[in-house]
Amino acid sequence: MAGISGATVSSAPKGVHISIDSAKAIANAMETTMEKLFDIHAETKGLANKTIRDHHRLISVILAKAKKERIVLFNVAQEHTTAPKVQRCEARY
Repeated sequence: MAGISGATVSSAPKGVHISIDSAKAIANAMETTMEKLFDIHAETKGLANKTIRDHHRLISVILAKAKKERIVLFNVAQEHTTAPKVQRCEARY
């Protein structure tokens, strides 16, 4: 009835984050407000520097291979950007 996937509907009560559009569709199908059904978390922290660095590394390797095979002219990930520094922290045990 909500027009969204069954996986989204079944994961919502388990506390898995879903999009605002999906939450609205579920609330409309249940004829109630979104605020009554869900805790809205509008703030996001963004990606961690380690995640950004790992993605940068992956994209850089892919573009290096493409440059070597002359699919692209230059590797923008290596030549024009730098990955963020990752601060090491002491492990908690």
